[in-house]
Amino acid sequence: MGCSQKSGVRFVGVYARLLAVVCVLALPVPQLQAGSTILYDFEDGPEGWENESVRPVPVQVCTTQARHGKQSIAFTHSFSKSFNGLQCRVKEGFPMDVSTNGFRGFSAWVFIPKGRANWDMLMFVRCGKDWKWVEGPRKKGLEPGWQQVSISSETISDLTCIQDIGVQVFNYREAIEATICIDQVEMITQEPAPPQ
Repeated sequence: MGCSQKSGVRFVGVYARLLAVVCVLALPVPQLQAGSTILYDFEDGPEGWENESVRPVPVQVCTTQARHGKQSIAFTHSFSKSFNGLQCRVKEGFPMDVSTNGFRGFSAWVFIPKGRANWDMLMFVRCGKDWKWVEGPRKKGLEPGWQQVSISSETISDLTCIQDIGVQVFNYREAIEATICIDQVEMITQEPAPPQ
C-alpha cells in the first residue's frame, strides 16, 4: 500500500505539473507586434494619388469597396497586351525621412474586382535625390478580392529621402477592363502605434 500511495503521489504530481504548464501556456502573453500608422485611408478624397501612365486614367473615389473606413480610391484600366499594367502613386507629403522612427516598411490593400487568378501586384518606392526605383516582392497569380502588398525597409536603399510610394497591378494573360481600388496605405513601425 505504501508503494501504491507513493505511485499515486508521483502520478498526481506529474499531472499537476503538466496541468500547471498547460495553464501557463494558455494565459495571454504580451506579444511584440509591429505598429502601423495609416498614411492614406481616402476618407477625404484621393489625397494626392494619381495614375502614372502613358494613357493616364483619372482617380475616382469609391464608396462601394473599402478596406478601412467608408471609401477607397479607384482606377478603371483596360488591361491588354500593350497596356498590361496599372501604376498608381502619391507624391504629396514627400520627400519623407523614415530613418529614425523604427520604420519597417509600407503596405497597401488593393481590390481586384473580377477575372481569373491572373493578377500580379507589387508596392514600390522611389528614394534618394536620384529617385532610385525600389520594389517590394511581386505577388503573383492573385484571385479577385482584397490583397495586401508591401515593401520592407531592408529593400529601400535611402530611408532618409522617400520621394514617393505606389502600387503596380498587372494582368498579362487577359484583355479585361477592371476598376482597381486602393485603400489602407500604412507605414509599419517596430513600435505599436498609439491608440487613436
